Amino acid sequence: MRQRRVRSGLITGGFLLLIALMAGCSHREKNGPGQNLYATIPETGLIVVYSVTASGAAQPLATIKENPPDKPIDVSVDLSGEVFVANENGNFRAYSGRDFHYELIHTVEGPHTRIRHPTSIVANFDGTFYIADAGDAADKARVEWFSAGQNGNVFPNRVISGPHTGIISPRGLALDGSGRLFVADRATNKVLVFEPDATGDAAPVVVLTGLHSPEHLFVDQLLNIYVSNQADDSIKVFMTTGPQSWSLSATITSAEMRQPTGVAADQAGRIAVAATGGILFFPSNSAGQAEPISDLHGPTPMNAAGIFIH
Repeated sequence: MRQRRVRSGLITGGFLLLIALMAGCSHREKNGPGQNLYATIPETGLIVVYSVTASGAAQPLATIKENPPDKPIDVSVDLSGEVFVANENGNFRAYSGRDFHYELIHTVEGPHTRIRHPTSIVANFDGTFYIADAGDAADKARVEWFSAGQNGNVFPNRVISGPHTGIISPRGLALDGSGRLFVADRATNKVLVFEPDATGDAAPVVVLTGLHSPEHLFVDQLLNIYVSNQADDSIKVFMTTGPQSWSLSATITSAEMRQPTGVAADQAGRIAVAATGGILFFPSNSAGQAEPISDLHGPTPMNAAGIFIH
């Protein structure tokens, strides 16, 4: 019993220290280099890059063009600035470059990869990445983890799949600072949280409910979770209440927010939401019916699927 109490105290203390460090990091970053927003536009095959402060019909800082049949569905960026792209027709590509001049550096595709119908991707700071796959009649839905720098028809290093995982229809992926994996599952209307080393038929350590056809999600530096919901055109915000607990703190809706997909937050706390026609920005304390404080619709069409702020 005493060992359990000591362990609980260590976990709680570690959690509070982590929050403090993240808050400090967030404060420092506000005075650092500006952030950029990355968005995938499936109908044009583009990944567009904007300053996070861009609005209206602003032109992108850079574009990455995926050639047919590739259709980019989601995007992520690692600590070094490499851009990770999941194409819904069944592959992964990574791009790198200086001054917004990007070149292809990695491609992962082929039967060994089991990447068939990807729905989301998230890169860790070290270039490793997770990719969610909806599966098909021959293969179950799953989340795969690949080590950094791979190319070709390679096997995933880890696969999370099976009845105990709760993964049935994975739509969104996110990571926190400790490497825990967050999965938005549309079929079950849940967010599933897995340990950093989860593999096989591992059960989630936390399950969050109260969602309505969740699409994508984002975890901020204070471990708050933002989830886009297409059934009711909303963003659900879960506030952290402990090292492994969250509570629903807000539901954000807006007349302008139709069919939300990607969601993220910038260093100032603004909530970015990809919706039909553009990307909307809401104040950090938004709740209930809200008005966007800014919107980015760029060159049309601007129906973004996945977005990422780096």
